[in-house]
Parts: sequence; structure tokens; C-alpha cells
Amino acid sequence: MTKRERPTSARSGDPPSFRCPTCSLELRDVIAALQVSFVALDDDDRYPGRCGVYLDRHAEVLTELGADVAAAFFADALHVASVLESVCGADRFNLAQLGNVDRHLHWHVVPRTHEEDFPSCTPWDDPRRKTPLEPATKDSLIGALRAALTSPRVQH
Repeated sequence: MTKRERPTSARSGDPPSFRCPTCSLELRDVIAALQVSFVALDDDDRYPGRCGVYLDRHAEVLTELGADVAAAFFADALHVASVLESVCGADRFNLAQLGNVDRHLHWHVVPRTHEEDFPSCTPWDDPRRKTPLEPATKDSLIGALRAALTSPRVQH
């Protein structure tokens, strides 16, 4: 496992990005750095607010992590889910860690509502074509998520 990497920007004013030196995973438009992860928006108009929570160092499976890092990684994903519930008006969320396509450990956090066209489908089984969010919607969503994710957490 490599040392924690911080998001970087190529030029001042550019959105932060992250590139894993081990697997070459590259994240653009990083929304926030959390305890042990980075959050990036998945540009998907079917599920506005859908995010990936990516471990801030290279690992491929949860069992590679120590208990403290694994717990913090799960806590980061739950924090993102909580923020998505409030920012996106989600009634619930899907949380998945699959590991069968990307080599870099990450969680999928997908806001869901009761009014969806296909409420019983997983995001991967949704028959609609995935298309990007409108630029203004994307920018607004990133701003709202960044503000919520970087504000001090309230302990429950």
C-alpha cells in the first residue's frame, strides 16, 4: 500500500485530480478528500449525485486493509451517503463495492428516490442509456456536494 496521496491541480483554479501511481486510476473533478478517500462525481444524469469514493492509496480488495483503515473507508462512504440524502433529496441509497472491473478499491454511492422510473433496478441494470449531466447541473451539484462534504461533521 502506498502513502496517502493528496489531490492536485495542474493549474490554479483547475478542479483537483488524483492519479494512482500503482494502477494509473485517474480521477478528475475530485469533490473532496475525506479521512482515507477521495470523492468524485459519476457524471450520470439517471442518478444525479452518484459518486465514487476511492481509497487514497492503492489496494484492490478490502482484506488488504487494516481494520482501522477499512473502518474509516466505510465511514467515508456512509458520510457521502448521508450528504447525498440531504443534498440530492434521496430517499435511500445504493452502496456497493464490487471490485471486478477497476483495480483500485472504491465504493459506489448512488442516491435513489421512490419516484424513479426503474426503482427495482440496480444502476448497472438500468435500461436507460447513461448520459452526462447538463453542465450547469453538474457544476451546481459539485458545489453543493463539496460544501457539504468539507463542512465540519456532526457526531451522532
